[in-house]
This record gives sequence, C-alpha cells and structure tokens, in this order.
Amino acid sequence: MSTWRRIAIDLFPVIKQDIEESGGPGEAWSYIEYRLLDALNNGDTQYIKHVKQYFSWCISTKYEDTPHQAVLCGFLEDIGRKKHYWPHLSKLLTKQQFEYYKPSLGYARSAEFIKEMEATFYDR
Repeated sequence: MSTWRRIAIDLFPVIKQDIEESGGPGEAWSYIEYRLLDALNNGDTQYIKHVKQYFSWCISTKYEDTPHQAVLCGFLEDIGRKKHYWPHLSKLLTKQQFEYYKPSLGYARSAEFIKEMEATFYDR
C-alpha cells in the first residue's frame, strides 16, 4: 500500500473504503474535502486537525505526481475557488501558509477575486 494511502486511511478511517478505492491522492483529497465543510461548520476539531496533519504531510513530500501536487492542484484550488470555504481558511492555514499558497488558492482567478479572498481571510 502506498504511503499517501496508508496515512490517509489512518487519519480518516470513516472514509477508508473511498480512500482504498481512489485512483490517486487527488481523488483521496476530494473525499476528504467532501466532509470538510460540515466539519468546519459543526466545529469537528478532530477532523479539521486530521486535515491539517494530512495537508502538512502532503506538502512535505516533494516528488513528482505525489500528494504534494495533489494538495496544490486539487485541494487548495478547490477550497480557494469555493467562497463558502473562505471564512474558514484561517482554521486550515496559518497566515504564512495562506500567503505562501495563495497562488494555488487563487489559481487562474482575477486580482479582484484574490483581494476578496484575502479580505475574508484577514477579517477573521
């Protein structure tokens, strides 16, 4: 079993089957994200903590076509694109991470869109 899959299953046993059947780490992130907004809205600190742990592990990998790329091109682009995540970004990312990953969060978006996202992040 691949390392990304094993770690994801350890952190997210409730979606074990989805992770086992996923075709790669990007697809696994889509399953993780599917439950994330509910966790953020309901104060499920354990799930949020596990998302942050998996995020940290993924970004610490630097190999081509691995979880590092999946978190940048999948997860961050998705939550950046979906404005209902914006009020929660400060629960997921530190200010330093927000600034560093802003290009992924705002990928292919206008300067106005990014400014609006920044305002939401820093207003919290």
